[in-house]
Amino acid sequence: MLRKKRCLCTSVLAATGVILASAPALAQSTNGVVDANGDGLDTHLFRPALDSKGFFATNGTSVLSANDISFGLVLDYGNSLLRVPDKGQRNAALAMHSFQGTLHFNYGIANRAIIGISLPVNLMLSGPQADANGQPLLPNQWSTAELNSQTIGAPALHAKLRLLRVEQGFGLAASVQAGVTLTDAPKNAGADPVLYAWPQLIAEKRLGSTGWFKIGANAGMRLHPASSTTLNLEDGTFKDGQRITYGLGMSARVAEPLEIVADTYGTYLLSDASAKVKPSNEVVGGIKLYVERNSYFMLGAGTRYTPGFEAATIRGFLGFIYEPSIGDRDGDGYKDDVDKCPDDPEDFDGYQDEDGCPEPNPVVHIPDPPPPPKKPPPPVNNDRDGDGIPNAQDQCPDQPETFNGYKDEDGCPDKGDVEVGDGGLILLKKIKFATNSAEILPESNEILDQIAGTIKAHPEFLLMEVAGHADERAPDQYNLVLTQKRVDSVVAALIQRGIDRSRLRSKGYGEYCPEDQGHNEEAWEKNRRVEFKIVKSKDGGPTPQLGCENAVRHGVRPAPLP
Repeated sequence: MLRKKRCLCTSVLAATGVILASAPALAQSTNGVVDANGDGLDTHLFRPALDSKGFFATNGTSVLSANDISFGLVLDYGNSLLRVPDKGQRNAALAMHSFQGTLHFNYGIANRAIIGISLPVNLMLSGPQADANGQPLLPNQWSTAELNSQTIGAPALHAKLRLLRVEQGFGLAASVQAGVTLTDAPKNAGADPVLYAWPQLIAEKRLGSTGWFKIGANAGMRLHPASSTTLNLEDGTFKDGQRITYGLGMSARVAEPLEIVADTYGTYLLSDASAKVKPSNEVVGGIKLYVERNSYFMLGAGTRYTPGFEAATIRGFLGFIYEPSIGDRDGDGYKDDVDKCPDDPEDFDGYQDEDGCPEPNPVVHIPDPPPPPKKPPPPVNNDRDGDGIPNAQDQCPDQPETFNGYKDEDGCPDKGDVEVGDGGLILLKKIKFATNSAEILPESNEILDQIAGTIKAHPEFLLMEVAGHADERAPDQYNLVLTQKRVDSVVAALIQRGIDRSRLRSKGYGEYCPEDQGHNEEAWEKNRRVEFKIVKSKDGGPTPQLGCENAVRHGVRPAPLP
């Protein structure tokens, strides 16, 4: 696996080297936009998504986990930009062929945001712009010389902040990108003059049981110091100005390694340019081919559907996005690079739980519990209600005892803090833990006694899952480890109360299965919980849902059914 990751990384770095090697400003001696016609313009309508979580051009709302990174290289081609009247010249477009390579790097912060940098490199080509008589096609606007511009575009910094998690129903994020042009690229229609700033609002929705179908939308404004450049194009006069930006993407994960993507994006020019020149819109379709969990090749093509100045008649692109993912082969919540036993899961017994290895002699730091509840005596002939307590000792001889670890010796039905429901136990009182710890507080000994008593009174429950859940406020990985440690402590406490180890298993689901979707103290209190699910019973009844779909989407699955 490490060899494969090095190969992927090396491939991207090699491609990056090729792009940068071709980037030195070998720009032609004569620029396309003549000196008297302002500072120039940009025609790159297709701009790759900021990070590995987007569609093609449309951004997604998810972000990298804390301290994770991603980088990639996207190459795109646009044909027939800045179309002009055909007067016998070789190419009826000022930029007949536009190639751009964009390298980007991103870094995740606190599971909430990313920061990154992008570097575009341009190659702009077109024939001389002179009519059949050798006269300038656009006098005082564009040079008659052949366009052959090789430059770096506008290096840019960007940031994205996740506001709402898409896993909780609807995703929302905000981003901003700012770049500075350091070359004469604008004079060859290759970059925004001087600098630009691009704030955007990003929305996303996922559909299907595992979120396999995604829809995303972006809206923003690309701001820059407008130049005085004017061009008399085929569909009207271009005059530079600010641009409203928008995008709509859809994708379907039709197989584990394959995602089909459709994306439309565009700009609307805010200036007194001709009406037909203002809206530039393209639509593309293609695939993402995943080679690792979040690393993929992308390939697509499309065309314009409005005559705007920067919309290409043919658009094509390919790229590779690499997001290093360190696996967790044994599923214990510790990534393999820090797990001392990557193939043997940690047993979370309170003894050296931070090394990722199961210990042969675990030490469980749990207070000595009180003696287990007394087993009901064998049935006798003088037991009218059949609860195993003789009538002479039964305070309710005609009503059978409810064996739930609460006053089980009086022979009367009573309601404790544990009830048997469909598919599991219902706890009317929470199991309490010390803050940020798996230590069970002494006040929970009573509810643990009742749980143990209830399980003993139901020998038909052959296997139960003790499931741990947390609220959303801590990082995802931290919550997974903490909930696993806590349910392991609960299992250990029940074993000490006489429950056979073979009847119990544990699983921590972190924050992925909230009971309340709110984002307040009341919701957090509900979501911090321990649940008991009946995995297998003697009567062979249906198994309740274990875990949840959102946990599965994040790679957290319950153990297979026995």
